[in-house]
Amino acid sequence: MLCQNPNCVGEKEFELTEQETRLLGEFDVDPISMVFCRQCREMRRIAFRNERALFKRKCAQTDKEIWSIYSEAAPFKIFDKDVWWGDSWDGITFGKNFDFEKTFFQQFYELMLEVPRPSLIQAKNQNSMFTNDSNNNNDCYMVFTADDNVNCHYGSFILCKDSMDSEELTRCELCYDCLFCAGCHSAVACENCMNCSNVYFSSNLVNCHNCIFSFGLRDQKNCIFNTEVSPDVFMTFMLQRQLFRRRSYKKAKEMFHMFLETTPQRYMYLLKAENSTGDRLTNSKDCENCYSGDDIVGCSNMNSSTFNLRDCMDCWAIAYGTQKSFENQTCLRGGMNFVGNFSNDCSSCFYIDNCQMCQDCFGCIGLKNKKYCILNRQYSADEYKILKQKIIKFMKQTKEWGQFFPFWMSPFAYNTTVADVWYPYEKEKYAELLKKSEEFWKPPASYKKTHLWHVDKAKAAPDKEILPPDSLYEGKNDEILATTFYDVVTKKPFKITGRELALHQQMKVPFPENAFDFRYRERFHRYNPRKLYARRCQKCSKNFQTTFQPDSPYIVFCEQCFNDSLL
Repeated sequence: MLCQNPNCVGEKEFELTEQETRLLGEFDVDPISMVFCRQCREMRRIAFRNERALFKRKCAQTDKEIWSIYSEAAPFKIFDKDVWWGDSWDGITFGKNFDFEKTFFQQFYELMLEVPRPSLIQAKNQNSMFTNDSNNNNDCYMVFTADDNVNCHYGSFILCKDSMDSEELTRCELCYDCLFCAGCHSAVACENCMNCSNVYFSSNLVNCHNCIFSFGLRDQKNCIFNTEVSPDVFMTFMLQRQLFRRRSYKKAKEMFHMFLETTPQRYMYLLKAENSTGDRLTNSKDCENCYSGDDIVGCSNMNSSTFNLRDCMDCWAIAYGTQKSFENQTCLRGGMNFVGNFSNDCSSCFYIDNCQMCQDCFGCIGLKNKKYCILNRQYSADEYKILKQKIIKFMKQTKEWGQFFPFWMSPFAYNTTVADVWYPYEKEKYAELLKKSEEFWKPPASYKKTHLWHVDKAKAAPDKEILPPDSLYEGKNDEILATTFYDVVTKKPFKITGRELALHQQMKVPFPENAFDFRYRERFHRYNPRKLYARRCQKCSKNFQTTFQPDSPYIVFCEQCFNDSLL
């Protein structure tokens, strides 16, 4: 099969696996209708996900100035999140009859323009306004897809306390610049570590204490470059590093990555994962091309903190017992959903957007606690079932059935979405992709393009370089908090907040020289691409699929050879 994205981000020629074909059959989708490869399908899905770009605009109901994930240029009704969840409006009042003279996507987009959308995805947060897709957080700032955190700043997919600039952390405390760690305390610039404390610039450690520049250790302490030393030697070595200085920190980080190139890497990170491919999988079975998942079975092409799932395909950030769902983006709890976007606690729904606690709904937006609705109009159970089958048949004829919402329907500028992090595109290339999407699924006359690429209007940086002090102990706190700094690379402005300053001082790590967005993207570049390559173990020549590219500088071992290397 040939991917129809003119600037394909995956494999231009692709084949569906046996499991993909099986799942498509269960979802009543003709495999021939897959016009994009799995990577381009994921790119389309997460082009509907803006996590971290926040904009000032006004609530369409109260005219109050609010912060929102939707820019002023987005032609949609945006309600303050509290107003959206309130009782002053009901999505059922926007109901429309299905028109078989128009395509489904055309009618759905017209409904998108009318039904209010919540400014932010938040619930039960305290002193954590500048967060999104987040719940039950206290004193947090710029954390996304993050629940139950306390005093955390700059990160996503975290569940932590007193931590900063990290991704995919669970039950961690006082961690900085870390990736994919669990149960760690006082970890700095670490990756894939579990139940460790006082560890620095290390990877793949379990139950370790007082380690720096170490890899693959189990139940060890006081180690430098994997060599055990006395506590006094370790302490002296740490003091000599002067990690409170930014230039020393950067040098240590470079040394750490050079060290990793000399140590064997496991072809994928897995724990109790059987017959599965992808990376960072635990307690899983019969999964293919899945990433950051726990307790998932029989799934294909899943990504980003997916857990407790069965027989799902092509989903991003879904969890909590979902079964047999297809093309979902951030749909929690519920199940049996077919193409859903930011909809929680829903079941047996088709093509829904921002719906909550709904069942048996088709083509609906912004509904809460509804059942048997199509295009937000209420039907009886029998009427719903008859019309649903007619629409499915119609959508198969228009080649819409089984497709996620087209790129041109996204309410976000592409360069503000998660898609631009994993699949960065230039504006011209995205324009080509939009054109191709419009050729496949023609937009309605009401279609507007004004919001599909964001142009930053921030003031230009001054000629003089303004950066935080190199040393944590230089400068006065009041002056640091009052100063606007400018990213050394992008020249974008950023500030140091009071709680952020306190955490830097407590963890004795230096101030950044880059704004949050740059640091966010840089962290994700530490991950391998979420794409599988056929390779051989560099010790025993066993064949496997891995996210390490063929030209990667790392030494890649199969599971057995990697485990043997740790003995």
